[in-house]
Amino acid sequence: MSIKLGLFKLPKLQQSAMPTHHRALRFPLHTLGKAFITALLLSLLLMQSFTALAATLSQPLPSLEVSSIDTREFPLIRAEVKPRHLPDPAVDQINATNLQIREDEKILPARSVMETYDGLHLALAINPGLDLAWRDINGISRYDKLIRAFTQLNQSLIPGSGDRLSLFINPDYEFTEFTDLDSLLIALADYPGNMRRMEPNFTSLQRALEVLSQDESGQDKTLLYITALPLVGEAEQVDELLQTALDHHITVNIWLAGEPEIITFPQIPHLRNLAEGSGGSLFLFSGSEPIPDPTNYILGLGKRYQVSYLSHIRKSGEHQLGLSLQTSTGVVTSPNITFSVEVLPAEVQFINLPQAISVQTGADGSLSPAELPVEITVNFPDGHPRSTTKASLWVNGSLYQENTSAPYFTFRLDFADFPETQHLSLQAKISDEFGLTGQSVLTDINLEVLPVPSSPSSAFWQNPWFLGLLGALFVGSLTFIVLPARRKRRRLASKVPLPEEVEQVLPPAQKILATLTHLDADNTPLPEKPIPITQELMLIGRDPELCQLSFADPALEPLHCQLRLLPEGNFRLTDFHSTSGTWVNYAPVGQSGVILQHGDLIQIGSLTFRFSSGTRLAEEVANDTEETLEAEEHSSKDSEPSLSENRE
Repeated sequence: MSIKLGLFKLPKLQQSAMPTHHRALRFPLHTLGKAFITALLLSLLLMQSFTALAATLSQPLPSLEVSSIDTREFPLIRAEVKPRHLPDPAVDQINATNLQIREDEKILPARSVMETYDGLHLALAINPGLDLAWRDINGISRYDKLIRAFTQLNQSLIPGSGDRLSLFINPDYEFTEFTDLDSLLIALADYPGNMRRMEPNFTSLQRALEVLSQDESGQDKTLLYITALPLVGEAEQVDELLQTALDHHITVNIWLAGEPEIITFPQIPHLRNLAEGSGGSLFLFSGSEPIPDPTNYILGLGKRYQVSYLSHIRKSGEHQLGLSLQTSTGVVTSPNITFSVEVLPAEVQFINLPQAISVQTGADGSLSPAELPVEITVNFPDGHPRSTTKASLWVNGSLYQENTSAPYFTFRLDFADFPETQHLSLQAKISDEFGLTGQSVLTDINLEVLPVPSSPSSAFWQNPWFLGLLGALFVGSLTFIVLPARRKRRRLASKVPLPEEVEQVLPPAQKILATLTHLDADNTPLPEKPIPITQELMLIGRDPELCQLSFADPALEPLHCQLRLLPEGNFRLTDFHSTSGTWVNYAPVGQSGVILQHGDLIQIGSLTFRFSSGTRLAEEVANDTEETLEAEEHSSKDSEPSLSENRE
């Protein structure tokens, strides 16, 4: 048989294991000379055409692939970077010094670069043939020499690192998913085929590319193809395989066994296009040339990098991210990747701010309470917490207080700055490290400034509640002291001389408007005196400087609630948005407060009290006095006949 080249026919070279230059002696010299000259001219013409074809397929350019942009720790942004086809992987390392970030139109430095090894997928495909089986004078075949060079990979492939290896040999000798090189070499040693009797074809190459293209592990993929010279008609099939290699980022390196002169054969441009077009190389081995180190084929493969940087984005929306790497031959840039991030000002809210508060003016002009602590809470709705640079409190549209250092979120409203009853409109603002300003909604407080109270005697006589209590006490004194004494003197007038009349001094009336009786967990009164409520306005809480009635209870706020006497004589209990709350008869006290009734159960923090109204106390005393008088009158009437009989 022969292979057609144009109008000429060349004898088939692969018919025995005998070297080509020995087989040539079988033909007459003049015939061989004519054929050689013809073939040489034709080969030169074919090389020019295939060289022009090869020029159209250049090697893939170095590139950086950016993926998995993570904005959860914004303004710190992380991205995964995959380098491909760097000019010199041994020199071109990726680190924070030679990598720059392109965010929109700004060039930013990388904060950190972390390398991760994910492993690689290496496939070895062998196309057996007579050229591979050819042996030198020492009896060592080209195939054995190439496989011996291939074993140098054992220095770079580390078991357990995630590397995978596959083997494909014509016609159907196939193994996949080796995890170490030794297992693959054992499979090579067990190959049963006879290379001297096999015709070269691309089955193993096609199968290797198919398996690698279906690998979705994300690992880098590379293919080493050890082959004899294919037939001319079959070589054209290689061009179709190149696009598969490019689509799936498969690097193909080819070791071609044969005589040196085959470099001029028309099959060579097709093989070179597949190798160099995918980022690999073509090596022709006649038996004596130094074999390339295969570790160079996997240098830099299997690595990915996590890059982080501090973003300068200050508004929500879509943004562009790209990378630039300085390499030994120039700058490699990645395509821009679009990502979105949400950046919003902080949300600011007041904590436990009362809707209304009353301030009592003292005789010396002091105010009680003197100030109102104002606290705010800050939340970042975009999910990106950041530090505060400034916080301010605004009252009635004017800056009242500004904090430029910690604690930022605490203010104090001095009531001396507001000496009159008025309506206060409060707003808090904070500025963060991004330069964004968040503000609370306008919150209103009704401030009531009570005047200096009257003198005690005047207040005593003018207050109807005090007069009622005094009247009740007077009636009680008549009932229990004066009338019984008079009746006793009348009954004993005949036997006991009348003593000199002593002027009765009434005890001074106390200014008690109501009382709070401390109860235990079972709502039973504790052995304590009831707490008298002696002022029309009583602020209750934990801070004795702010409150008239303070308790050392950690559940209470510094300023917890307010107890105030209304003009109609009832008490209103108002909660100041406390955390633990204020409760009346197990119902929470709202912002508008609750009118208290005699006997109500009040819970303040972890404390429980029984409320007693001053009015109800006076009524109970009057009722008791009336009942006592009636009982005494009945008793007196019953005793008058006995007295008359005694006189007689």
